[in-house]
Amino acid sequence: MKFKKLLLTVLYCSLSLTIPSISVSAQEGQPIISDKSTTNHSVSTSPFFPSILPSFQKLHTPSPANLPQQLIIVQTSGNYNQQEATNMTQRISNIDSKTLYALYHKNIRIKLINFPITYLPEYSYLRGQIPRGWEGTGYTWDSVPGIGGNPVVARIGYSDYGNMHTSINLELHETAHAIDRYVFQNISYSQEFLRILVNIIPFPSVLITTIQRNILLKPMPTIT
Repeated sequence: MKFKKLLLTVLYCSLSLTIPSISVSAQEGQPIISDKSTTNHSVSTSPFFPSILPSFQKLHTPSPANLPQQLIIVQTSGNYNQQEATNMTQRISNIDSKTLYALYHKNIRIKLINFPITYLPEYSYLRGQIPRGWEGTGYTWDSVPGIGGNPVVARIGYSDYGNMHTSINLELHETAHAIDRYVFQNISYSQEFLRILVNIIPFPSVLITTIQRNILLKPMPTIT
């Protein structure tokens, strides 16, 4: 039972990130970037994995109301869709608060941006590189709308299925990668996790190796 909530958080909203037949090109020129903290105050406070998550809330911790603005950064160049950024923040904030606290105390941050992810200093080394699984598409990391490393990054306006990805939701998909990797130490590769996944996934006839490969298809960069 203890893994089922994680499956809902990490996997149900985290399907394979593959490229559809959509033509979206990266912006040209280096943007002038500004940082803005979010002001969303809606965070779930229900229990989540108390036996697995450390007691992070005993440390210096923002209140549930202030957690989103400490964890999520809106970093933009010029005009952007503020309502969509707010919607993205709301969706992330609805992840169980203990999981978000775990990300916060592991110094994982989530950036919502309106320019190519390769313009961020953290991911500039990916410019011109072809992501695994995107060979032959003509696209590079400059066109990828999100990444699940540290920081987690999602482009504003690309949340929905079909916007250069086939995830149910972009920002939840990328955040789920970080939860899996940094909070639960790649728990999606564990035998118990995969066994439960087979029992609850909507298409149980799919081979588990295929499911796992698709869930973690896009590699996360190595963070030092």
